[in-house]
Amino acid sequence: MVENDLGFSSLLPLLHARDVDDVLAAMASWVEPVNSGIVADCSGAVRHFVAGRVPLRDDRNVDLPVPAWDSRHAWSGAYAAMPVDVVDDLAVNANDRASGGGLGKFYAPGWRAGRISSRLSELAAGAADVSAMESIHGDVQLGAARLAKQILRRTEVTGSEQVSAAESLRQELLAWDGQMSADSRGALLYASWRAAMTDWIAEQPPFVALRDPDPLPGPFAATMDVRVRIGVAFDAICLNADKLDLDLQTGVTSALAAVAADPPTGVWGDAHRLAPVHGLTGLAEDHVPRLPDPPLAGDGSCVRATHSTPGLTHHCAMTSMARYVWDLADPSRSRWVVPFGASGGPAIRTTSTRRRRGRRPNSTRWSWTGPC
Repeated sequence: MVENDLGFSSLLPLLHARDVDDVLAAMASWVEPVNSGIVADCSGAVRHFVAGRVPLRDDRNVDLPVPAWDSRHAWSGAYAAMPVDVVDDLAVNANDRASGGGLGKFYAPGWRAGRISSRLSELAAGAADVSAMESIHGDVQLGAARLAKQILRRTEVTGSEQVSAAESLRQELLAWDGQMSADSRGALLYASWRAAMTDWIAEQPPFVALRDPDPLPGPFAATMDVRVRIGVAFDAICLNADKLDLDLQTGVTSALAAVAADPPTGVWGDAHRLAPVHGLTGLAEDHVPRLPDPPLAGDGSCVRATHSTPGLTHHCAMTSMARYVWDLADPSRSRWVVPFGASGGPAIRTTSTRRRRGRRPNSTRWSWTGPC
């Protein structure tokens, strides 16, 4: 750290905070990682804030890599002011650009935030209870399904028997309801088509040129390999195909033909299974608990964010860090869940929060948070 400060001085005041102002005061000394959050108290005060220290630098640093040796791009020595906004209506924070406080441009797509907003807006007055929040946390509507169908509608394949099978697949995808349910055949077909599209994109000139002739070490390849990055940015690449000089219609046709020629069997949950990495794997195999591999619903752009890597695997190694539902009128009714439990043991799970003794606020507000 530049200033030998990890921001840990925030932790004790945060534990003693009793209202919104206490929380904001405690987080004023937080350093990193920079976090966007929503805080509420039983008086009805709700704030959205971004906490952390972000050096003030030239605006170009936000957009592209810059020459660090050029003084124009140096850190000025000051920090950006962390934004705090009053929330007087509905607020959703899903790692999207709108929740980032204007401090950058590279955030999660807005699919999940839009879906959460829609679901919350549909709730009748007084219906925002634990079961309603649980349903929203588990929502598996694919945010990118509409974009995929727009692309598929613009492509028509007819002719030979093989092409006819591709057209049948296209029609099946267009009829799919967009739900990434574990028992959905349509979800598996979509994921297979997306993987084939990723393969096709990776072979196009703009992306072939990005390949490193020397294989990256494992830890770097997991995030920086060109094919991995194409999978992460799949929706954005499709939206900007013209700028990249990609013949998207050819890609769609090619991907449909590839899946039709070797169609997957089963449903989404057969392929989309949990494949976690335990912290002790490779170090103390005898002490690593057996990790289950159940079928999973959801996908990276669902509210139920169960990430896979399109083009590489349908298995899921990353999901939400934690999910919470807070009832400020009666904290004993609050719920939270951490994958595998705080201990790392698959059989140990805590999903409730006890009410602090002697405190029972007289109003109810719900706080939504979903870190991943």
